[in-house]
Amino acid sequence: ALHLRKYLDGALTLATSILERFGDPAGGFFDTAVDAEKLITRPKDLFDNATPGANSVTADVLLRLALLTGNESLVERAGKTLDSIWPLAEKYPSGFGFLLSVAEWRAGQPKELAITGDVAGDTFRNLQRVIGETYLPHRVLAAGSESSDLPLLQHREMTKAMAYLCTGYACQEPVSDPERLRALLKSQ
Repeated sequence: ALHLRKYLDGALTLATSILERFGDPAGGFFDTAVDAEKLITRPKDLFDNATPGANSVTADVLLRLALLTGNESLVERAGKTLDSIWPLAEKYPSGFGFLLSVAEWRAGQPKELAITGDVAGDTFRNLQRVIGETYLPHRVLAAGSESSDLPLLQHREMTKAMAYLCTGYACQEPVSDPERLRALLKSQ
């Protein structure tokens, strides 16, 4: 799990750089950094085209990082981004497909899943497989066998393979039986 933590830490470093260098105090993000060549006006592409726009993707990343890290300031920045673009999205929804899905994800009370225990163990792998096989579009997943500062893994019994299903960091009783986890996930 430690080797995967470097990716989360890298994502947080990049998110901090985006917030500092591209953030618009009025909400959203510019296409050029604050320290880039000075232009007459800083462009800000708001629309999702064949590929999602930078503002939509950034809001999505910030919301997911906020759930994994417990950093509420990321939720605020993502919300401010969504709010700043919302009047246009409401008027022209076909130009904001990804932004609308990010807004729906935010409103859908994402499920937080944590798996603890030996990552090479059969029970751990079976719990992970059930999560992968179950359609649960609004979710984040944290897993590991060592204590962590991630809110989803704090205060957990890390030596036993267990799955925790939570909403807003309030968790149901943990399960170690893959079929019980499947039933819990399907009831969501």
